Amino acid sequence: MKAVLPKGSSLKVKLMGRNWMFQAFQTNTGWEIGNWDDEETSRTFTAIQTGEIDFEIKLDLAFSNGDNILKVFAYENDSTEPTWSKEVIIK
Repeated sequence: MKAVLPKGSSLKVKLMGRNWMFQAFQTNTGWEIGNWDDEETSRTFTAIQTGEIDFEIKLDLAFSNGDNILKVFAYENDSTEPTWSKEVIIK
């Protein structure tokens, strides 16, 4: 999950679904990891610095309980509504 943020900008990314995971002890990623929302099956990541930031996630149906769609929502510059979204089909 890579982004290049200019000074003065902000970004939050929400991932929804049970078909992804991340290595817990990644360092210097530039992202703050939010709490898991079990009801929504989501987690929100917040950029905590500008410039190039990167966080490794893994997509895998083995984690999914059969759900093969990952929903991604991006919130730019403190927007309360997603500025873009994408559905990723995992095969």
